[in-house]
Amino acid sequence: DEVVATAAYAQAEWRFAERWIALAGARSNRVEFRSTDYYIAPGNPDDSGTRDFSRTTPAVGIVYKPAPTMSVYANAGRGFETPTFAELAYRPGGGTGLNFDLAASRSRHVELGVKAVLARSRINAALFEVETQDEIVVDTASGGRTTFKNAGRTLRRGVELAGDTRLPLGFDAAVAWTLIDATFRDEFTSGATTVPAGNVLPAVPHSTFYGELRWRHVGSGFTAALEAQRKSRVAVDDLNTEFADAYVVTNLALGFTQRGKDWRISEYVRVDNLADKRYAGSVIVNEFSGRYYEPAPGRNYTAGVQAKLTF
Repeated sequence: DEVVATAAYAQAEWRFAERWIALAGARSNRVEFRSTDYYIAPGNPDDSGTRDFSRTTPAVGIVYKPAPTMSVYANAGRGFETPTFAELAYRPGGGTGLNFDLAASRSRHVELGVKAVLARSRINAALFEVETQDEIVVDTASGGRTTFKNAGRTLRRGVELAGDTRLPLGFDAAVAWTLIDATFRDEFTSGATTVPAGNVLPAVPHSTFYGELRWRHVGSGFTAALEAQRKSRVAVDDLNTEFADAYVVTNLALGFTQRGKDWRISEYVRVDNLADKRYAGSVIVNEFSGRYYEPAPGRNYTAGVQAKLTF
């Protein structure tokens, strides 16, 4: 199996007024999948084949700066996503060869946002909407084999908030929160079932939160950080018959950094899932036998050393 991808893009920026910036761009993509079958025998035909995907996707944006430390922006564009070889691997109905009938998904994106620096803090906020046609979804999943198909339209709408600030006594804090409403807009069939419009997309959490409190000791190069992450429950199938539970995990990170004129060495230790919580870190969407849930690691440790020399 081979994939050959080529792309060309152009972008431009125009400062047409003191506080205004206009941006525009376009990208032309071509992706070719090639499969060569070397096992040809009676009852097992030659399943070689190729499939090309190509599309040009534009994007435009505008930025307004009401103050030197604040920007308000709006962006709009179109997207293009081909299947992967894993999604092409099996044909529906148990046929041999790759599923070259699978089409690429196409999407339309809109985003409005603001970015600001206030004293010792930075704040980002954004509203977004993504409408996708020919969404690639799981058709069947059984015996370790998953087939995919194109559904109709899907819609993702949400808000993203993020901020970080410097606190007294060497502390820094950062938070990020995403709220997303991701649904199927059109009814479609999956395997032998009909998925109604309005169902939520599986494996997409409705909300995600990340927070970090970091402390730095000036002069020694020592840092310590406590992280917390929460994800809401997620559907495990298109019919929304079951959900993986929400979870909260905490992590601890410690590090030292030594610097010279032309070099830097850093040592670090991480403890992830500090409370040794049991939870489903991911799901197998539409798994035929109901084995949707994949356990996340328990408490685990990472240690490492990084070195950098400039010359």
